[in-house]
Amino acid sequence: MKPAYVERDGESVYRPPYEQKDTALTGWLLPSNRAALQEILDRDLNRPSGGAVDYRPLTSTVLLSIAAIGQIHSLDARDANYGWIPEVDVCVWILAGAFKDGELDHVVWYVPYIWVDNPFAVSTGRETLGYPKAIGWMQTPRDPQDPGPLWLDAYVLSPYAPTTELKRDRILTLTRAPGAPA
Repeated sequence: MKPAYVERDGESVYRPPYEQKDTALTGWLLPSNRAALQEILDRDLNRPSGGAVDYRPLTSTVLLSIAAIGQIHSLDARDANYGWIPEVDVCVWILAGAFKDGELDHVVWYVPYIWVDNPFAVSTGRETLGYPKAIGWMQTPRDPQDPGPLWLDAYVLSPYAPTTELKRDRILTLTRAPGAPA
């Protein structure tokens, strides 16, 4: 008989399903480089499958979403009484087509990057659900009329080299175009 996993106080991963309350979701369509999007799909999906799948970007635009989640808590009876966490997610979504025999079979959204502002969200998202979450620092909209700017900082290694130290750096800034409606 296998020994039972020992549950300890202060665990940073809670069991699904989850309930989210007080959530505001905003999104922007941003121009992108279609060849770069294809490289992401090849790197993450096509090459690892050994040719079993063929995903291609359907547009040269990505969706950037920001979800400001007031409260997330587990609905699993073993974790439901532990409490809740707030979380802000910044996600990049690629609209892709799954092709079979050169023909479009179905459409999918692929999310290669998710930055969150809470280390518990990183642990739970990565370990429990397999999401590609990383820590980020962000200034996000407070309401739909917020003129910004919006920005995202993350840990980066640039350039890739044995001598490069991991550092926090600005990787995204969004500003409203002059004269653009609120």
